Amino acid sequence: MVGYPTENRTTNISMAFVSIASNIDSIEAYNETAEYNMSPVSGDYIMRPGDAYWVHVNANCTWTVDW
Repeated sequence: MVGYPTENRTTNISMAFVSIASNIDSIEAYNETAEYNMSPVSGDYIMRPGDAYWVHVNANCTWTVDW
């Protein structure tokens, strides 16, 4: 689980995780109507400041947020 510590309100999933994209298997975001309150999101999903995301990676990597 990672947070998105920025005030940028225009970054989508693809842009935010470009540096580790090859290591990502799936990303899920909060969804109050979904089972377990999480659902998969696509690359064009706009990330929101303060929200948290489940990011599953297949290798150790470092994600750096440019804010």
